[in-house]
Amino acid sequence: MISKAKHAEIAKGWSGVHYQHFPRLKKRLPFLLPLLDCLKGKDVLEFGSNAGMYGWHLAQIAKSYTGVDYQAQYHKQALHTQKFIENPNVTFLNMNVKDFVKVTKADPEKHPFNAIFMSYVLYHFSDKEVKRMKETLLPKCDIVFIQTRNAARDTGRKGRTEHNSGKFWLESKVRKWLESAGFECETHWPKGKEFHEIIGRRKQVENQG
Repeated sequence: MISKAKHAEIAKGWSGVHYQHFPRLKKRLPFLLPLLDCLKGKDVLEFGSNAGMYGWHLAQIAKSYTGVDYQAQYHKQALHTQKFIENPNVTFLNMNVKDFVKVTKADPEKHPFNAIFMSYVLYHFSDKEVKRMKETLLPKCDIVFIQTRNAARDTGRKGRTEHNSGKFWLESKVRKWLESAGFECETHWPKGKEFHEIIGRRKQVENQG
């Protein structure tokens, strides 16, 4: 896990609101990091990359990493964080799901990925974005790693019917979404069960020949 001193060195160059501050990471990362071995050597795509601190950790084990965030201020913070990442195969993009799908359709090799990581971001997506992701992005993945929490989150935003009520945060909802896209899921709960990690692995098709 990143040290407090290293985090402070990076965060010193961020402007605007700081979301990925050290106390929050200190609470979540100790349980999360041991589970990330499943992403080792993968081309990882993260939605909701924020200031890039999960990207900082993922880039140490991934073959390549692409972080996507639609908020410009977080994208700028991530670009600063990138200066402290040694893996050269790292990219941070300022766009939404719809735009990323367009880019990957136009040039599939430009931002390669075979794994998706998301942490506390599902409630940001509209119902259309969730559907678009399932139809266009999940099929390209061997594994999907989702960190979320067992609680409601009301964003008050249009187009987020299930997400506004918090239902999509529920483990059963996330698992159903991944399973319907062809993944076998496992859930990991830390002590206290304030949040959980769901890992979806692509089902292997048995050879019928």
